Amino acid sequence: MDYSNEVIGRRLHSGMVDRGMGAQDLAARLGVSAEVVKNWMSGRTAVPFTTAAEICDIFEWPLDRLMVRESGC
Repeated sequence: MDYSNEVIGRRLHSGMVDRGMGAQDLAARLGVSAEVVKNWMSGRTAVPFTTAAEICDIFEWPLDRLMVRESGC
């Protein structure tokens, strides 16, 4: 089971691509820098839980789509 930053980063990137968003676009919506978003996408830093919930609201995803374990439940 994997909740790793890298897995979440890949899912975040996928959601951004699906919506035609770049790091700057998502950063502006969340009130953070594009560098912070890039760090999340690369897995260098963890996405705070409350921010993950905001991201899921933006992407119109249930929270488990971003945060579910790699091998599924």
